[in-house]
Amino acid sequence: MSKRNTAGLRSFSTMPAERARAIQSAGGRAAAKKRREAREAALVKDAVLSVLSLPARRGKFKASTELECFEDAVNGNTTIMVKMLIPLIQAVMGGDIEALFLLLRVLGQEPGTPGQFGINPYTPPASAAGTPSEAVSHDGIQIHLLRGKKPTVPPCAGTEEAQHP
Repeated sequence: MSKRNTAGLRSFSTMPAERARAIQSAGGRAAAKKRREAREAALVKDAVLSVLSLPARRGKFKASTELECFEDAVNGNTTIMVKMLIPLIQAVMGGDIEALFLLLRVLGQEPGTPGQFGINPYTPPASAAGTPSEAVSHDGIQIHLLRGKKPTVPPCAGTEEAQHP
């Protein structure tokens, strides 16, 4: 942690009492304003979340935990939030990359970070001639690329010696 730059700052004890009180009072008013705005923002957020969690239509309601497939979400009476997310999910399923990035941000993830979805970062092929390429991780386990050499032994079958030559 770096040290604070206190050059040019004066202590309250070195300035006149009424000037020190005026500065402290202004700071107190600013802090109270910030707390009030944070409370108001939290109330607005709660109100919006309450509205978004309401059913989209009157009638039999299906909670998100009761949905069995995507079709249930599209055709069923679910929450307003689910109904709002359906077009976004459909756009992602149709191949819209910008919609994918937006959906990831909604989920609180930053798009394009290594390890996203449990997938290791892309390793480019060794040559552009189309020869099979393979990457070796730090612990010596071979990672076979899509168009590269396929493993001969399934990862869960056989002995440890057969899996790791």
